[in-house]
Amino acid sequence: MRTKLFIALFVVIGLTALALAVKRVPEPSRFCDRCVMRQDIVEWRLAGRWTLFKNESVSATPVSELLAERHACPAHQHAWTAPVHVAERDLETSEAPPVRSVGFLNAPRTVNFLRDVLDYTDQECATNWRTVAWQPVFAAALEPALRFRRFPENGFARREEFLAWWGESAYPLFNKLNEMTVAD
Repeated sequence: MRTKLFIALFVVIGLTALALAVKRVPEPSRFCDRCVMRQDIVEWRLAGRWTLFKNESVSATPVSELLAERHACPAHQHAWTAPVHVAERDLETSEAPPVRSVGFLNAPRTVNFLRDVLDYTDQECATNWRTVAWQPVFAAALEPALRFRRFPENGFARREEFLAWWGESAYPLFNKLNEMTVAD
């Protein structure tokens, strides 16, 4: 009877010590450079040093769903990229974003902008803006630039409204992006 009690106590103490020594260490989310799918990795480490196991999950994002709906991204092997942090002294301008990632394309205003560009402009224009937006520095700066040009967070409901905004804002929007991210 005493032996069983000591064994049970030893097991409880051992499991408690193991639980206290194992830590969950999530890595920053990574995004595919082409379709903006999200990859999350969580490591479980013993004493902060040895990896016991790793969980990896891939999930759709608003931009990846938009690209899938429009058939705008062919099948590919994902190229995962973590966000890049730029030191303040290395920023190109005072408005340049310190964190750069295509993951910023998932902001609601930006997703709606990309949707409107894909739906309401010609293929060449959509391709050009996609090329610009998929650069991590521009992806991080696009939402503030859209806010500056007063693009509505929910996008435009009608083509005519978007094209009226686009006619007066496409060039200034590109200028604002350059102003924010390109050093003189």
